[in-house]
Amino acid sequence: NLYLLEPLLSPYNGGILAMSPRLVTAAKRRRNKAELLLPPVPEHYYYNANDRIPNDKLKVTYMGRTILGKGADEAIEIFKGLNHENDIEMTVYGYVWPDEREDRLIHNWLLSQNKIKYVYEDYHKWSREVDFKVAKRLKETDILILPYKWLSSTIDMPLLLLEGMAAGCCIITKPLGDIPSVYGKSEFILSSDNFVCQAIELIKKVSQNRQILHEEQSRVSVQAQKWKFDERSITNELLNIINES
Repeated sequence: NLYLLEPLLSPYNGGILAMSPRLVTAAKRRRNKAELLLPPVPEHYYYNANDRIPNDKLKVTYMGRTILGKGADEAIEIFKGLNHENDIEMTVYGYVWPDEREDRLIHNWLLSQNKIKYVYEDYHKWSREVDFKVAKRLKETDILILPYKWLSSTIDMPLLLLEGMAAGCCIITKPLGDIPSVYGKSEFILSSDNFVCQAIELIKKVSQNRQILHEEQSRVSVQAQKWKFDERSITNELLNIINES
C-alpha cells in the first residue's frame, strides 16, 4: 500500500508498471494510472514443439530456492512418494543462498541423501551460462513442480512459471495470485489442501497416460502465445506505453 501511495504523492512520474493483473487492479483502486507489464522471458527459453523429443521416462523437476516459501519441502515429499515409480525421473535443481540458514538446512539434507537426484547452483556465482542451463533443463522437463506456499517468497507473477510455460513444461502449482488466469484452467493447478497427495496421484496418472501430458503441453503453448510475455513482445509493449504517456 505504501508503494502505491508514491505515484499519488508524485504524480509527475507517470504511473505504475505492474507485473501482474491483480497489481494493476490494486493500483487503479487507488486512482493510480497503471499498465500491465509481465516479467519478460528471453527467446532462448522458447521451444519448437516439433523439435521436442519425447522422454522414455517422465521427467519431473522441482526448480528454485530450497526454502519453505517456495515449497521445497513439499516437492521433496512428492518425490519420496514417487520413489518406487521406475518410469519417472525426478530431479531437484536448487538455487542456494549459502549465507541463509533456511537454504542450508534443506540443501544439506539433499546432499546427505541418495534417493533424489540433486543438482544445485550457488546463487552468488550466477552467470549468463547458468541462465542458459536453466532454459535447457526446462526444455528437458515434462512436469515442473512449483508448490509455492506464498508469493512473498518470489515476485507477484513468478518468472519461473512463465519460463516453464515458454519451455513447454506442464506445471503443477497452486491457485495463488494471478497464476490461474495466466496458466489457464487446468487440472495441474491443485488446491493447497492435501497438495502433496494430489500431486503424486496426478503424476502417476500422467505417467500411465502420456496423452494427458501432450494435451496439456499444447494447451500451455496456446496460453503462452495468448499472454505474449516473450522479451520482444514485452519490450514493444513498454515502448508503446512510453510513447502513449
